Amino acid sequence: MIDPLSPLTAPPPRYLLESDSSDEEGQGVYGGHHASRTSPAPGPRVQVLPLGDDPLPAVDSVVVGVGQAGKYLLRRAGARQAVLEVELDGHRLGAAFVVPGGLFIGLHDADKGDAAFSVVQELTTLVKAKNWTVFSSYVPSMYIPDAAEGLISGDSPVRVLGREAGKLIRTYDAPNYVTGIAGAFLSAAAHPAFPLHAASVALYLLPLPLSQFAPTGLTEALTTLPAELGQAFARHALWTDADDEPFQAPGMGKRKIPETATPAGGDLGGMYM
Repeated sequence: MIDPLSPLTAPPPRYLLESDSSDEEGQGVYGGHHASRTSPAPGPRVQVLPLGDDPLPAVDSVVVGVGQAGKYLLRRAGARQAVLEVELDGHRLGAAFVVPGGLFIGLHDADKGDAAFSVVQELTTLVKAKNWTVFSSYVPSMYIPDAAEGLISGDSPVRVLGREAGKLIRTYDAPNYVTGIAGAFLSAAAHPAFPLHAASVALYLLPLPLSQFAPTGLTEALTTLPAELGQAFARHALWTDADDEPFQAPGMGKRKIPETATPAGGDLGGMYM
């Protein structure tokens, strides 16, 4: 007769028994020899530091620009006086600027998911806004279009997650996915324990390279913002081939965060200062 409880009383497998031979398998320890314990790596250290003596103004809407898209929007806004500085492990990651109708936060991207989520957590804890609109970028040649989308003629479109598509804006569909800070915002909004709500976060992705980007899709995306905030990014921004950055995908090595420096000639697109 088969006893269904026999596995509960059977001796453990040979490789789980303590013996000299099992030390090579990581189970036993030789006499007088103590097993080493590896301490867990410290988590990412994110700081959001207010600049100046004035308190951060209360805003309902925030625009976040990540990577090249953030630098591009910063040029369009023409903002110069930062009110917040964001640091990741002691390096400047970005800064926040007061613009008409709200706040603009420009950030370099964070490669690791835990670092990206920590940045989002710190920002949303300090900045109590109701609506967050995030702008990032994508590479059209690497995008896998939906079969129902059809062939796109002309310029690559701006794509969106969290909002409906428009006349010049297409949705960003699976199996394509978003990583970094942009993805962390979407993940945080989908988490029931996080203060953000899915309806309060939208992500727009601009096609690279930006030197070939026709901003008509961006103009349509800006109309989804409050009128005054959308107008803050309405000015033309000169962006040439020299401003394009080499695309860096996950697995291509550690992305270097630029050291703190004052942009030469007032070029705010080079760094979030």
